Amino acid sequence: MGIPTADDKLVQAAVKILLEQIHEPLFSPQSHGFRRGRPCHTALTEIKRTRHGVKWLVEVDIVGYYDNIDYNILLALLRRRIDDDRLIAW
Repeated sequence: MGIPTADDKLVQAAVKILLEQIHEPLFSPQSHGFRRGRPCHTALTEIKRTRHGVKWLVEVDIVGYYDNIDYNILLALLRRRIDDDRLIAW
């Protein structure tokens, strides 16, 4: 396991801000979780507010999900909106 340096953390924070500015307007308003102002709890509040008399359960098993991402596809998707090879290569 690698421990990021202060410089790494600074760059990661800057990239996070950049990616949020680019992609946040594209996300669905119904998308919650790991988004600024839309954590998982807002999803539960929205469900409670809009769904009446319906009982359902959603179960998702994401163990190992990030271990199986095709990074070539991910990078191709990022290149659609980011025209900076230095950032993509980082």
